Amino acid sequence: MTPTYLGGLAYLAAVASVLGFLAYLRLAARVGPERAAYATVTAPLVALAVSTGLEGYAWSAWAVLGVPLVVLGNVAVFAPVPRLLAEAKTR
Repeated sequence: MTPTYLGGLAYLAAVASVLGFLAYLRLAARVGPERAAYATVTAPLVALAVSTGLEGYAWSAWAVLGVPLVVLGNVAVFAPVPRLLAEAKTR
């Protein structure tokens, strides 16, 4: 284990984790915990994009199928709820 490795590990464990957690808490305060939870669903999309660009990730059929499913799931969650459905939930 080199000093560079240990420094990178310490950064990821302390700094990046803390900043990510604080950003998530701020998001949860703004949009609510239910909707903020869906931000974690988009993490694989970011990972696929970064890995494709930096590491030459070879896309599989499952990855190609999964991306639109994640996007559609987020659209379904964040789409405005029709007024009739919203009123039915309050009764």
